[in-house]
Amino acid sequence: MATILMALAESKAPSKYEVLINFLTLGRRGRIYKHINDHYLKENQLVLDVGCGTGKFLQIADLKWTKPCGLDISEKMLNQAIRNSIKRKTPFNLIRASLTDLPIKEESFDIITSFLVLSELTHKEVQKALTELIFSLKFDGLLILATESTPKNVFKRIFFNIIRAPAFLIASILVKVPKHPIHDITSLLLSYHGSIIEQKSYLGGHLTLFIYKKH
Repeated sequence: MATILMALAESKAPSKYEVLINFLTLGRRGRIYKHINDHYLKENQLVLDVGCGTGKFLQIADLKWTKPCGLDISEKMLNQAIRNSIKRKTPFNLIRASLTDLPIKEESFDIITSFLVLSELTHKEVQKALTELIFSLKFDGLLILATESTPKNVFKRIFFNIIRAPAFLIASILVKVPKHPIHDITSLLLSYHGSIIEQKSYLGGHLTLFIYKKH
């Protein structure tokens, strides 16, 4: 549901994106950022945030003395990221490109992150995106994904679907957002040469963080 409603902010009000995403995740996105910052970001790492939006995570990575770069397909969101970087005096590189067609050389980054982006893609597009992302990771690099997930608890799953259906209907009318099923990211990641070194659930299983290490 979060990904569906995020499309509204991206299309209609990029400047309000951060407020909406914090509301939709009930502050969990901030906890995820803190967890990554505390346990995985190191000085001088090359970090790519795919689907960077307004650049919030890039600002956090910059404070850690990493070398952050952001990528997004939305010109509106990138323009907002530029305004935010100027305002906060945290310059970083930005690229406009699609997640499924990255203009990135092989083994370019130590860490690649993507938050609430994969749910916008079809199953075939997710497979293509993961191939591109892992291709761009250095050996022993980390792919950090936070994505919508289906709760294992049957009652939570029913509640999730009840809430998601009207949200999708509203979004599809306003911005023509296509509806995609929730992807089995665990199985997809394990089909590559690497391992999931950490997996954490948030919001009762509606949001999952994956830390994947390339071998």
